[in-house]
Amino acid sequence: MLINKMKTCKAIDLDSKLKEYVIKNYDNESLTEKVKSYFSEINQSRSVMSQMAEVQDDIDQLKQNISIITSYINMLQAIKQKMTFGKESFSCKIEFIWTDTIKGSKWDSYNIYFEIYNAMFNLATCYYNLASQIAKTSTEKNGHKEANKNFKYAMYLYDVIKEEALTKIPEKELPYDLFPAHMDYCKTLCEIQGQLEIYAIAKETNPKLFDLHAKLYGAVSDLYQKARNLADGPQTKKATKDELLNFLSNRAIYYRALVYRDLRENARKNFDNKGEGYGEMVVLQGHLVQNLVECQKNIKKCGIMLI
Repeated sequence: MLINKMKTCKAIDLDSKLKEYVIKNYDNESLTEKVKSYFSEINQSRSVMSQMAEVQDDIDQLKQNISIITSYINMLQAIKQKMTFGKESFSCKIEFIWTDTIKGSKWDSYNIYFEIYNAMFNLATCYYNLASQIAKTSTEKNGHKEANKNFKYAMYLYDVIKEEALTKIPEKELPYDLFPAHMDYCKTLCEIQGQLEIYAIAKETNPKLFDLHAKLYGAVSDLYQKARNLADGPQTKKATKDELLNFLSNRAIYYRALVYRDLRENARKNFDNKGEGYGEMVVLQGHLVQNLVECQKNIKKCGIMLI
């Protein structure tokens, strides 16, 4: 249940399928050069999208992929207003085939919304990967703001899928990774990364405001615990490995340790300035060590996680 992994899809010759539908349901004059050009463009976008790598770390390539997928979704939204998709005799019969990111199983549907929401999932993944790469390379406040913005775009898309997919696609045709509980999980991981970018901004702006830093890390710890609970929920439990649950729990403990670290530094600052808070500083140091020891004991159970 890693969310930097893209769904894969089977290549389709949309161009010929769409032209065939127009010829069958309208007169030949309806297939104008403008329509042919539009069908060719959407076909090209789909072809490129089917060849995109699962995980990407090149910022320029990710931005290009975002542009292609966004354009493709917009074109799908436009043609579904003019054409009917499905298995019926009067519909445009296109079998869309996608592989889910949880179990690697293939799912198929003739429903145009199936295509839209699977493509939207990949768009969210691209935004997440773009934000992650910006966060890795950013050393200034504006870079962290840019990363946070892209994590929010990913969150928005996961939320759209969560709210809409089950109302447009029969549950039996909905891939595991598009279920509402998994979308909540993905949103939470994006929120975690966005919160870490907010921490980075606060650290750069106010390096000695340790009580604020502690609150921000506390939110990260709580969000990791929330992600752990979502991953272990009824809709997601069968697809969740113990290593992932251990990893999420460990991250919650680790960031709780950082809360104690920053609270200790805040107490140290008060002690240095006012001569008060030595006892509090000692207690917080104890909590910090206790949490770090717990992290160390559990780390071997976590496996290799790339969140």
